[in-house]
Parts: sequence; structure tokens; C-alpha cells
Amino acid sequence: MIGTVEASTRPVLDALAREGLFETATVVLVGSVARGAMTPRSDIDVLVLHAGSGRLRLKRPGDIHLQQDSRSRFLRRLQDGDDYPGWALRFGEPMHDPDGWWAQQTAAELRAPHWPDWRAKAEHAGKRMGIASEMLDVGDVDAASEELLFAASHVARATLLKQGMFPLSRPELPSQLEATDRDFAKLLDQLIGGDMDTDGLISAASLLEERLDRLSAAPVS
Repeated sequence: MIGTVEASTRPVLDALAREGLFETATVVLVGSVARGAMTPRSDIDVLVLHAGSGRLRLKRPGDIHLQQDSRSRFLRRLQDGDDYPGWALRFGEPMHDPDGWWAQQTAAELRAPHWPDWRAKAEHAGKRMGIASEMLDVGDVDAASEELLFAASHVARATLLKQGMFPLSRPELPSQLEATDRDFAKLLDQLIGGDMDTDGLISAASLLEERLDRLSAAPVS
């Protein structure tokens, strides 16, 4: 799998070189592939952090899900309680760190870790569920399934953060939830598998609404 990842991310590194950003940009493998927990539906998630305002334009990203940010904004998001930078620093695999910036940040995070705000994940979940409801109303089952997967992932991460557990990659979330919420763990696993019909998605939306309400009502552990 390592060879596949390296081959897939080569276009990113080549583009950095072409655009004169190779010596100033950090490239990090994130997501389930970085954790070795990928599924057949997993993309290769790559984070590029620029020292300035540069950005890449890849014509054929293939199976790469490319995310880009400036280093300064990435650190602001970390300070603001966004879980994504915290996850990347804990579990991301650096693929290109020309000036050692990433190594410095991971060391700093290890010394004084930030804990993300679960409320932000719950808010994102609510927005995704609203979109899913609209998709179900117009009969777009595929889009509804995708939105509910995003919503369920956000609810799962919010739940784990509130319980004092740092969420792992999406395919690992059901196992993390199993001990405290078996029904939700099973539902998330089904959504990840992408094999739910309309009735199943409607039931999923109902359970997610209930879990969101539970999050708001329960005290912080």
C-alpha cells in the first residue's frame, strides 16, 4: 500500500516543484490511509500546508482528496478548537517536510496538546442532516446517503470528544463507539458501507437526530 500511496501522491510533489513551492510547502498524508484503516471507498487524503499564499491546481488528482491551507491558518484553526488540525498533528504521516516545520509543530502538540471543541462537530452535523433531508425529499438517495455519512461522522466525533476520547479515522469510529453506543456504532458502519435503502436512511436520520439531542442534553464527562 505504501508504494501505491507514494505513486498517487507523486503528482502533488511534482506540481509543487513546477510551481516553485517544493522548498516551502509541507505535505502530510491524513485520513484512514495514514492510519492503515482504509476501506475500498477510501480516498487518499493529502494535506498541503503553504508557508505563504500559494496553492496547487491539479488537473487530474485521481483518487487523491487534496486539501490545502496556509500554515498560519492551520495553526489558528488548531487554537480555535477545530479537530482537523489536531488530528493531523497526532496521526498524520509527513511525506514532505523540507524545513522541519511539521516536526516542530508535532513536537509542540505532543508537549501541550489541544483538545477540540465537540460543539463545532455537532453544529456541522446539524447542517449536513439538513442537506440530507432535502436530498431525501427529492429522492436523491445517493446524495442523502453521503450527507448522512458526513453527519454521522460528525456526531460520532462530537460524542467521543465529549467523552474524552480522541476520534480516529472514519472507518475506526464504529469500534470506538461500540462500548458505549452499539446501535450508533452499527448505524455508522452501515453508512460507511453505503448499502442502505431509502427506508434505512430515514431511520438513520431519526437516530442521528436523537443522538444530537442527547449530546446537547448530557453533561460533559
